[in-house]
Amino acid sequence: MKTNTMNLSSADLLAHALLCMPDGPELETVIRNIHRFIFVNGRTGHAELTQAIDGMLYRTFRRAEEELSGEGRLHGLVLAERIDDLWEKLVVRSIYSKETKRKDHLLIDQSMDFLTGAKTEEEVCANLQDLAMLLLLPDGALLTAGKWQMEMHLARTMADELEGLPNLSTQVSRGLALHRFLHESKFTDRELELLSCFHGELFILTAENIHKLNGKHDGKFLKKELDRLARVLPLFDFLRLLSEINNVEHPHDSVADGVLNDLCTTYQAMLAPVA
Repeated sequence: MKTNTMNLSSADLLAHALLCMPDGPELETVIRNIHRFIFVNGRTGHAELTQAIDGMLYRTFRRAEEELSGEGRLHGLVLAERIDDLWEKLVVRSIYSKETKRKDHLLIDQSMDFLTGAKTEEEVCANLQDLAMLLLLPDGALLTAGKWQMEMHLARTMADELEGLPNLSTQVSRGLALHRFLHESKFTDRELELLSCFHGELFILTAENIHKLNGKHDGKFLKKELDRLARVLPLFDFLRLLSEINNVEHPHDSVADGVLNDLCTTYQAMLAPVA
């Protein structure tokens, strides 16, 4: 499970650093590098980095479950090992590789849902057999994108199992926070723009988190980050973010309220119809 840096792309290296870098100035540098990477590479870079983070989350959660295996092997790890064995057999049997189509993705999703929900060994074996038939087509073509898709399902299962367990490492706890954010957020397809670093720790600029800020320096931090988002997000996305922050239930007169009121006043004046 060691990371081979010789084969990693820039997105892979950034994803690894985001999860593994200790809190402090080094993590702040990683966040700035992520923002720069997205600015330079646009939507393609955002998609590439999101996929790299997802892959790193799977490996992080799997290592955590392996370390906990002395206390009884968790279901996610057992399934991961079974799928590894299945994949090795399919690779040997395949003639050439093939990318998946939308229909293939939907069928793999359905099959993985059945597999992760299987309760008995018989159900596991039957679902693995169905999955093998989906991945290796009659002409011998292997749906190579299916491996990444299966790992994303396994990562979700492992995240559910690890959530709430005591004595998790900082890396795993950070990974769980990132996994929740990336897969539960409904705000935008540019979620990584909302990653930030406050007092040397990962801070995700969600509506709920913003209203937890409380202090003079917290307000300055929020103003700086919202100014950054106003520059990089499309105007519609940024205004939607402001609306979401304003509408979420929060304590009255939070530090964020003052910053938001000033911003809203500015945008109302800027967008008001000309007389």
